[in-house]
Amino acid sequence: MTEQTGQRVPPGQSDIPVIPGYSRLELVSRGSTAQVYRAIQDRLNRPVAIKLLRVDDGLTTAEQVETELATTVALSAQPHIVSIIDTGSTSIGRPYIVMEYCEGGSYGHILARGGPLPVSEVVDVGVKVGEALQAAHEVGIIHRDVKPHNVLRSKYGPALTDFGIARAANDLSGTITLHKLTPQHASPEALRREPQGPASDVYSLASTMWNLLTGYPPFADPGDNSPDPFEYRDRALRDPLPPMPRPDVPPWLYAELLRAMAKTPAERHASAGEFAGALRRGWLRSSGELSTPGDAAPARNGETPHAPAGPAAGPGTAGPA
Repeated sequence: MTEQTGQRVPPGQSDIPVIPGYSRLELVSRGSTAQVYRAIQDRLNRPVAIKLLRVDDGLTTAEQVETELATTVALSAQPHIVSIIDTGSTSIGRPYIVMEYCEGGSYGHILARGGPLPVSEVVDVGVKVGEALQAAHEVGIIHRDVKPHNVLRSKYGPALTDFGIARAANDLSGTITLHKLTPQHASPEALRREPQGPASDVYSLASTMWNLLTGYPPFADPGDNSPDPFEYRDRALRDPLPPMPRPDVPPWLYAELLRAMAKTPAERHASAGEFAGALRRGWLRSSGELSTPGDAAPARNGETPHAPAGPAAGPGTAGPA
């Protein structure tokens, strides 16, 4: 999540809110626009994540909070968008979102703990997050902040989260919330303060995959996961995508990332769904595997699972970053 990119926060270092129906709140991360708590949902005795939003009419306005609430709830039925359990406001009027809790951390934290991920898992992230983005785009929502910290490893596979700066495609002026973007994964048009569209999310997803494969963003120096944002912006706008430094990444996958990260949106895949499909077909051709056991995981809320989508995620679960 945008506000979850820092280190985990030890409990007891912030005022703990009182939210009826939830107990044992423990602060796990915080940022400029929200805090995230691990809690227990009393009625079902299960762990959940509670995102407590800050409304200050500066970084985060009441309108933006309402947009995030409505967008996240509307999309949470998609199997690879984080599942929403509840929403509400505290006694002092701070809105919150209750989400499924994924124990192991975001893919950003998974990368920080263990280094670059297996190719199969990165392809799985691309396929399933691509499908999640396609669902958002079909209802007119552009995410605008796809990055490793905004993808959770849930028991159902990768799950996209944090629609805090998502906007409708017809409401994407170049300067809106530019300060909230993550430069390492923002598209060239976003960095140029131009309007964004579905192709911008395709770029950010491909950049995220590169980061998971190599351990650093595509236009950073090897091993530098926190490059200077101004220098990085100049490189991203000017330089071609560098060669893939990892020998086990197949040429077809590099070719798809190269296309998805084209400087011009029109040169990228026509949609997030097309990018996901290209990754799925490439995996099938190179591995001969149409599906893996991970694709047969039960769907949320009892709905029918989607068709096999590619290689399964690795073992373990994740939680808010």
